[in-house]
Amino acid sequence: MIEMATQIQKRPNVYMKEFTRVLAETADISEINAEYLTEAFLQTIATTLVEKQSICFPDFGVFELQETTERVGRNPRTKEECVIPARLKPVFRPAKSFRDAMNKAALETAAEDEETA
Repeated sequence: MIEMATQIQKRPNVYMKEFTRVLAETADISEINAEYLTEAFLQTIATTLVEKQSICFPDFGVFELQETTERVGRNPRTKEECVIPARLKPVFRPAKSFRDAMNKAALETAAEDEETA
């Protein structure tokens, strides 16, 4: 999992085009198939969440809906109070093994950056 991430150029955001390019290289499939695969994956996650089911990927994490409660907010311009209704929001909770792998990779990257500086 970490190996694929290292193939992506260091930038603040990775966009779909670059992600599908790396996915195609990693899976040895065409970029068009990688794009279809990515779209199908994202659509399946969205559809499953709309059905109020969570999606668990062992050693990666869980996609689920989280309910927020109704609360009082304030318009910053007019200072007028308004009620923000309760809603469902999609969230991702990474698995411990995934979090640990990301933290280890981040520490290694930081150490490499210090050596080159």
